[in-house]
Formats: sequence, C-alpha cells, structure tokens
Amino acid sequence: MNIEIKGPQDLERDVIKADLCALCGACLGLC
Repeated sequence: MNIEIKGPQDLERDVIKADLCALCGACLGLC
C-alpha cells in the first residue's frame, strides 16, 4: 500500500479545495 504523508499545508489545501468544490465545483462539474 502506498500511504501518502501530508503536512499541515497539504491538509489545508485539500480542505480548501473541498470547500470550493462544495460551493461552486459541483454545479460546474469540476469535482
């Protein structure tokens, strides 16, 4: 198994991407 190690910045970026996707990505088909 390949386990990716993420730092705080990576986790923050993922959360931000998830939030943006929830706000506008779904209706634009980006997620």
